[in-house]
Amino acid sequence: MEISFVDNRQLKIPSWGATSILRPEKMLLKASMIDYGWIQPIVVKSSDNMIIDGYQRYLISLDDEKFIKKHGNMIPVIYKNVDEVEAIIM
Repeated sequence: MEISFVDNRQLKIPSWGATSILRPEKMLLKASMIDYGWIQPIVVKSSDNMIIDGYQRYLISLDDEKFIKKHGNMIPVIYKNVDEVEAIIM
């Protein structure tokens, strides 16, 4: 498994819907990411930089000033060579 680091603005949000989480869980996720940084890479389709897994973490990396100040704009990514149907299933 190869992990690449990419600028968070290079990734795309999937049109087929993303996971949503409740506000308390999102606040816990945000606090954990600010404290510990990236524990797990984002999974991305190699053909178009579409996010397969890690949508909520991606949003925090874009929007949270504390996170950006501490950890920057580079995101660890694992690229998967899959089509859109496989990406949705994953």
